[in-house]
Amino acid sequence: MERFFINAVCLTKGVICIRLKKRIPTSLPSKIRVLLVLKLFIWTSAFLCIPLVMLYMTDQGFGVLIAATTLAFGFLAGCFGGFIGGYLSDRFGRATVLHVTLLLWGITFFGLAFAQTLVHFVCLTLLNGLLRGFFDSIVYTLVGDLCSNRDESLTHKAMDLAYAMMNAGIGLGSAAGVWLYHQLPFSSVLIATGAVITLAGLITLRMHRSLSIPQEEEEPTLRKVICTAVQDRRLLVALGMAILLCLGFSQFETTLPIHLQQYMLLWMYPVLQAINAIGVSLFIFLRLTEKSRKWFPTFQSLVKVSVLLFFVGYASLGSHSVVILIVGMALLTIGEALFLPRWKEYIRQMGARKGMPGTYMGASGLIQIGYFIGPLAGGWILESFGGMVLFLTVAVMALMMVPMLALNQPKLRKSEQVA
Repeated sequence: MERFFINAVCLTKGVICIRLKKRIPTSLPSKIRVLLVLKLFIWTSAFLCIPLVMLYMTDQGFGVLIAATTLAFGFLAGCFGGFIGGYLSDRFGRATVLHVTLLLWGITFFGLAFAQTLVHFVCLTLLNGLLRGFFDSIVYTLVGDLCSNRDESLTHKAMDLAYAMMNAGIGLGSAAGVWLYHQLPFSSVLIATGAVITLAGLITLRMHRSLSIPQEEEEPTLRKVICTAVQDRRLLVALGMAILLCLGFSQFETTLPIHLQQYMLLWMYPVLQAINAIGVSLFIFLRLTEKSRKWFPTFQSLVKVSVLLFFVGYASLGSHSVVILIVGMALLTIGEALFLPRWKEYIRQMGARKGMPGTYMGASGLIQIGYFIGPLAGGWILESFGGMVLFLTVAVMALMMVPMLALNQPKLRKSEQVA
């Protein structure tokens, strides 16, 4: 039954992805449309391999804990990869760093296809996560740069679609990865993934001239980058809010199924996955994210509404009522679709004012710390106090986003319209 639901999620989301590709505005430059489609295929390929590696390592006798820890460190490497990749793209040009990133990333998948020892898996997973962080920060910034001299609403649409492509790719890849593991040899899937990402690198290399944007600002030094980022209170507060949010999101794939199993509701897990996976893409597909900019014109008002949705949604997941669980996940999905695309655009514009948009987008990857800490802390709370206490704790932590926002209120009033 669970496999049926997961396959249904994959199929339905695939249909929505196709529709999303068709709904990419023709007013967007062709190079941006190509980047968005490439992003969909790259994220699908990359996240297709995460459950594959987890299952393969477990079957090879490494154990669930070792396999999960190896992948967790890969996500942790992505935090620093985003920051380093953003800095390098500001320093040497986004197009150049993008080509190198994709070509090296493809090589890591070829390596994983033939990995045998734990050292091989750890080193290649760390490098894979690092390059994934590079790619994520560079593409978001590049899309923003290519839209910078155009209508602001067009920039918002492009950024929303960039988030939609990433979300769709992650969902499609994760669902397809589990299915493919039982259909094809492990090495064949990894080699095919490496080939897809290498091909994407060659396509961007062919587009080098159209993707290259002259840097008007002075190239930042690493010392300047670090000092500026550390001293920018608005950036630190924005990162802190998103890390609190990711502590909750990280429970979806880790403690939530265990909590449901305790109440004999494990069959609900793929249903909740479907609500979240399909809901975000559908929200952007209907352009509700775009309309929300009129409903909540300031970033401050958006945060308050999103926090309310997150609080009620997380608290609802601690229940063992089917109706409350479904309502809770629906509220979390709406909150995610409202908050995260606007948050990324907010970070990018902060960096643009400093002349370091790539670095700031790269710094946004630090929120993956929440995905590293969340399962560890969540597992301990679940085991010690139960699921209701766990999700109430996560809900209260989401509420802390409001006082964190208040720390920056004087500065936000001057620039809250930018997002």
